[in-house]
Amino acid sequence: MTDSFRWMNELDVANRALQPLRDMQRVADPFSNIRRAIEVESTILASLRREQAWRKPFSDMGQLSALTQLNEQLDRHRKSFEGPVEHAWRVGALAPGVYEAVRGGLTPAQFHQIAHVAAFRLPQVNEIETLARRAAEAAELTRRTFATAALEAEMARMHQPWLRVGAEAASARGFAEIQAIGHGIAERSPFGGGFAKALRGPLGDWRDPIPLASNRWLDPDVRTAFYLNRGFDVELTDFTPPAFDVSLRIAGLRNGKTDDADEDQDVDLAGEAFALLRSFEAEVRLFLDRVMREAFGDAWMRHRLPPTMLEQWITKRDKAKAGGQTEAPLIHYADFADYKMIIERSDNWKTVFKGIFRRQEDMGESFQRLYPIRIATMHARTVTQDDELLLVVETRRILKAIGTAS
Repeated sequence: MTDSFRWMNELDVANRALQPLRDMQRVADPFSNIRRAIEVESTILASLRREQAWRKPFSDMGQLSALTQLNEQLDRHRKSFEGPVEHAWRVGALAPGVYEAVRGGLTPAQFHQIAHVAAFRLPQVNEIETLARRAAEAAELTRRTFATAALEAEMARMHQPWLRVGAEAASARGFAEIQAIGHGIAERSPFGGGFAKALRGPLGDWRDPIPLASNRWLDPDVRTAFYLNRGFDVELTDFTPPAFDVSLRIAGLRNGKTDDADEDQDVDLAGEAFALLRSFEAEVRLFLDRVMREAFGDAWMRHRLPPTMLEQWITKRDKAKAGGQTEAPLIHYADFADYKMIIERSDNWKTVFKGIFRRQEDMGESFQRLYPIRIATMHARTVTQDDELLLVVETRRILKAIGTAS
């Protein structure tokens, strides 16, 4: 490709990516679209605003390596935010006055939000084959799951700009891994040894115990750094909210048609997380009660619960009744951490759960990936796209294993 052709191609990309900004001149209020856009949840911007306060919560965590990785990632984002807008202004791709209006009429954070959206583009038709091939070569899980032609077809379904300008290969790999995860859960044993092992590439290794009762999970920056420390691949979630939503739908990890996603409609991650967790826990509780009754009879709780757990449930039930609540079956008073403890109890595992989850460490890892986001969601805290990916993957995976996935 000659330099002149490459320059013209880059200019065309900038023009297409920045069309929403040029359209501001056509409306009475030139900032109405921008003001609507900045209401969209942005994990990256939230992190940028809190960046200066990070070192205090990490002072006792011994995770400076994760903090360093996160800072490096944000530095790369910061540089790429302004790139398309600045480049388009320099080469004259922006209509007169728009660049000055944007820079002069918005706060730095608002400008970064618009620039973040403008930093993504759709692939050209002749790019998809190369992107799919390179993504399959770069990621083990994708290689295990997809033929290149199938991955090309999935990429072609994306109708939201999803390739980060200047980092197209990373975007393609992240998208491909999301699709591989979704297809792996749908088409394979969700706790098969090969699949469980391959998941540790994109999602990180969560087999070691994690702190359970901890307020640290309420801070999204602490959760993100912890995910990084476990090996979570942030390229999986480095998309605009609309593009991330569509990628999950294509992968079958979020219900609904791909054309249900709208770039002008916010995705309520916190609300969706709360609803998904509530439904998930109801299914898990019913499953546990059913299979334990089948194996050990109606009095299974007296003999097959860890010490003091039954007494805790009874206390919670009695307290709820005293507060005027309608009494529910005793299993409904189980805490989230109780599920894993019931399943991994040695006699329960051997008799009931080994045939369902295969390997105890894989089952435990799956529940552990859910715990931080469960704490954050139940305390009505910010939910990030990193949280959302772990949530939709592991809830769907567990429900598939217990036979209740939709």
